[in-house]
Amino acid sequence: MQIGRNSSSVLFVGLITACVAFDLFTRLHVFPLVIFLAATAAIHEATRMAHRTGACPWRLGAWALVMFFVLDGWHAALTHADIILMVGLIGLFVHAITHSVRSAFASVGSALLCALWVGAGFGSLLALWSWNGVDGVSREGRYLIVFLLPTAMAQDVFAMWVGSALGRRRITPYISPNKSLEGSIGGVAGSLLMGLLIWGIFERFEHSVQGLPLSGFMAWHDAVALSLLFGTVGQLGDLAESLLKREAGVKDSGTTYTGHGGVLDLFDSVLFCAPVMYLWAFARGLWMFGP
Repeated sequence: MQIGRNSSSVLFVGLITACVAFDLFTRLHVFPLVIFLAATAAIHEATRMAHRTGACPWRLGAWALVMFFVLDGWHAALTHADIILMVGLIGLFVHAITHSVRSAFASVGSALLCALWVGAGFGSLLALWSWNGVDGVSREGRYLIVFLLPTAMAQDVFAMWVGSALGRRRITPYISPNKSLEGSIGGVAGSLLMGLLIWGIFERFEHSVQGLPLSGFMAWHDAVALSLLFGTVGQLGDLAESLLKREAGVKDSGTTYTGHGGVLDLFDSVLFCAPVMYLWAFARGLWMFGP
């Protein structure tokens, strides 16, 4: 039985955040396993949509590229992403040449687009998850994930609530007719409220026995800036997927029996927000290879 879109969003955020929390207090790696499975499903959905447009992306090659991105995020914080991208591009061309693929622009380009879209997003998530702080043991990166996921996905829920109640002015009638200016503003506001709530919890427990470490390098203005970015960039991720779905002629990227479509429909905001969080961490000098 399917459940509502909003309910499935809340349930998903709760479950995935619980996986990260579980990893915080154990030495098990539940979250990476979830990400590997989600990335596999997502690249399958993405290449299937590409096929519906007439492109013929090499699906195995696209999946392999995504797995390399995800593995590199987990073990090397995406430090080899440029090499993976260059080798992958050559591999896609070799496949197109040896299989006499017609419409090489569409086939190679769509495979690379799908792999980069899915791989960079999930790879960034695991790069964040695997960061263990400047001391190498405190695992602050997992707290960044706890901040990222609910804040990024709150915009989707709030945008739907506000848009349904107050939406009047359509902003992207061709791409997504139901999206309104009022809903978009509500989504940004929802991300801001969620981000400040989570930051407040971190701040509250900073000096507790658990010693949550985040507020030592995430000030309130960082939380505000990131929340506003997530509220904006998350909607861009949603619109980007809607653009591709419209060209493919599908309503949902797949089926998860949750009322929320496919895995890409669940992760579309996160796939854009995770690289933003990754770049923020790098710019702040938080990374193990940062300044």
